[in-house]
Amino acid sequence: MVKNENALIIFAHGASDPEWAAPFESIKKRILLTRPDLYVQLAYLERMPPNIESAVEEAVRAGAKTIAIIPFFLARGGHLKRDLPPKLNSLCQTYKNITFHLCAPLGESKTMLDTMADWAIDCSGLNKAGIIRKES
Repeated sequence: MVKNENALIIFAHGASDPEWAAPFESIKKRILLTRPDLYVQLAYLERMPPNIESAVEEAVRAGAKTIAIIPFFLARGGHLKRDLPPKLNSLCQTYKNITFHLCAPLGESKTMLDTMADWAIDCSGLNKAGIIRKES
């Protein structure tokens, strides 16, 4: 049962390779370590379960009254412009007593953009001064 009636659904694209979902499972576990009071579920647009409709249904069954949907997409492309809105509209009609909050995609977060830029520099073998690090 959801302890405080709040649920968080991490919404990602999905893939045919089940190993693709491992980072999302890790993120879910990390969230639950810091916020064990939340109901956290993964949902995928295609190719793997659960889909967004099933994830919302499970959250509602668990007692959620407010559901935040977090799109783990880098940009607001076709999937977030075309595919998600009708699904979310339908969910809002089905669950009229549930408050839905759709967050911006990852790529619209300054924190995420800064983190990804730092990571790109770090993994390139260059430090921030542009000097190649020597491997030990």
